[in-house]
Amino acid sequence: MINEGHHERLIAKLQYFADFIQQTKLEQEALSIVIDDKILRLDIQKRILIYQQIGEEYHDIFKDILYR
Repeated sequence: MINEGHHERLIAKLQYFADFIQQTKLEQEALSIVIDDKILRLDIQKRILIYQQIGEEYHDIFKDILYR
């Protein structure tokens, strides 16, 4: 059985990762605004979509873990 302190640390680590993914996505979005190179901008937009997908999937997994 997981003690309460361990559970809280686990939740904090999971939330940190979710925040990290969101922050990285936001940084990529900001970068895509200032980049003039079309090919580079397309590459960044692909990364943004990947971070968004990871964030959505992670959110669902996080929810399942949190509310079990």
